[in-house]
Amino acid sequence: MGIVWLAEDQTMGRRVAIKELVPPHGTDPRDRPVLEERVLREARTAGRLSDPGIVTVHDVVHQDGATFIVMELIDAPTLSEVVRQGGPLPVDQVLKIAEQLLSALETAHAAGVVHRDVKPSNVMIGPNGRVRLTDFGIAQSIEDPRLTKSGTLMGSPTYISPERLHGEEAVPASDLWALGATLFFAAEGYGAYERSTTAASIAAVLTERAEVREAHGPLKELIMGLLEPDPKVRLNAAQARRLIDRARRGSNPDTTPAVPLTRALPVERKSRRALAIGAIVVVLLTATTLVLALTGVFSPKTNPPAANPMQDTKSYGPDGDITRDLQDGSCYNGADLAEQVEDCDQEHDAEIFEHISYADLAEYPDYMDTDAPSACAGRFEELTVENRDSVLRFRTLVPTRAAWDGAQKEALCVVTKADGGKLTGAVAGE
Repeated sequence: MGIVWLAEDQTMGRRVAIKELVPPHGTDPRDRPVLEERVLREARTAGRLSDPGIVTVHDVVHQDGATFIVMELIDAPTLSEVVRQGGPLPVDQVLKIAEQLLSALETAHAAGVVHRDVKPSNVMIGPNGRVRLTDFGIAQSIEDPRLTKSGTLMGSPTYISPERLHGEEAVPASDLWALGATLFFAAEGYGAYERSTTAASIAAVLTERAEVREAHGPLKELIMGLLEPDPKVRLNAAQARRLIDRARRGSNPDTTPAVPLTRALPVERKSRRALAIGAIVVVLLTATTLVLALTGVFSPKTNPPAANPMQDTKSYGPDGDITRDLQDGSCYNGADLAEQVEDCDQEHDAEIFEHISYADLAEYPDYMDTDAPSACAGRFEELTVENRDSVLRFRTLVPTRAAWDGAQKEALCVVTKADGGKLTGAVAGE
């Protein structure tokens, strides 16, 4: 939304970038004064932000009817350019980008600034791996200037969250959704909701669930959790950071993630998306590691990949993997939850620690097989259990269509012991 000029700050003796604010073609003239005032106010606020991942705003000038923002000059390609030229990025690089962008957004949100235009073309990738987020307070006004008073949408909506397309105000959760879409682009090599027309892109954001194929484990959970359509269920910054930390502990640039995220869908589902998700992950061992393992001197102290606590999704209800009614209890014994335990303080095999409600939907949501596990992953991260990821496992239970038609419109998050032992207290209450 403007023209960028290369300039020199003669007072400080440094090169800078100057962005002249030029509203998109077709912007209602009545919108321009309000737009400029809001951009000026927020750009000044952004100028006070201090984070290594944020491009510094030096000054804001309003002169001769034009608005100029003087910024730090960053001589580096954008994430969009890097991926378009080289394809999907390695897992460890995506995680480094995620970590730095999240830090930048946390700094901004703590100062009351919402970026509103997080996207690959606003992310600069330096030669040393340093990531910089540009256009703070510059790209969009509070109500999104791309949506004019006449109702015309300016630009691509690919990185605009569903709630904003519904006309709601941008909030920090909106930036986190855009972060998820940006990380999807970095990991998969294309935009999750890029379609041939603006209308098709809007429809995709509002009605479709992204299909993550290249990313696995915590990185996949991170992307799917950030792309959750409902901002109330979407991963928050703290949950996202925990997933990034877990993914980085288990990532190795020389190996393929050892624990893919696989799901068993309700038997009545015939989604093409489900058929496309299945994949075989081959674990590549270096020759040195293989020799050490064969000679018996391999040591587990060489930082093996962290275990993934998420297990395969199952279905419950008529014709499902689990056929009993699970609506009235929380704790159970048996692999198929056959026996209900009345008191969760007694030993038990499994516990329903969260209910994900879809009661406001009339039709069975086709995206539940990805939506519900992401929500359960977020809830699992909130459990305050020592060594949680090592001692516990969780899975998601989704209702069959028959169960849905019988008014069972909840996905269930179930926790068990990693070693197959008994839970000795109510996990959800810890």
